[in-house]
Amino acid sequence: MDLRIAITDDLNSEREKLSSAIIAPFSKVGLNVGNIDEYTSGEELLRQFSAGRYDLIFLDIYMGGMSGVETAKRIRALDKNVMLVFVTTSNEFASESYALNACYYLCKPFQADKVKAMLDRIGSDEIDRMRSVKLPDGQNVILRNVIY
Repeated sequence: MDLRIAITDDLNSEREKLSSAIIAPFSKVGLNVGNIDEYTSGEELLRQFSAGRYDLIFLDIYMGGMSGVETAKRIRALDKNVMLVFVTTSNEFASESYALNACYYLCKPFQADKVKAMLDRIGSDEIDRMRSVKLPDGQNVILRNVIY
C-alpha cells in the first residue's frame, strides 16, 4: 500500500531530512511511501488540501505566516481522520497537539529511534483502518491499490 504523505515546513533542509528519515522505517514494516508532497507553509498546504487526500501529514509548528497548530485546526475542520504529526524543536505546543488529535509529536533533530517510535505508535493497523470502509453487514474491508 502506498502512503499518501505531506510534509509542511518552511525550511527546505528540514523537509528533505524528514523525507529521508521516514522512507526506510516505513518500508521495513511493509508500508510503501508514494510521492511525498512538500509544502513551504500552512497556507500552501491548505490551498491544495482536500479531505482524504493524505494518510499522514507532518506539520512544522514554527513557520512564517500560519503556524502548524493553526494549519492543523483548519485541516481538522475538513478531515477528522488524517493522521497529523507535529515536528518542532520545542515541546511548547505538546498539549495543543492532543487537543487536535495529533498522533505524534516529533522533535527535531530527527533521529532514527524517534522516527521508529513514531511509526510504532501510529502502527500499520491504524493506517489500514483509515483505508477501510464499513459494509452494510458491519464488516470492514481494507481498500488496497485504490486510485484516488
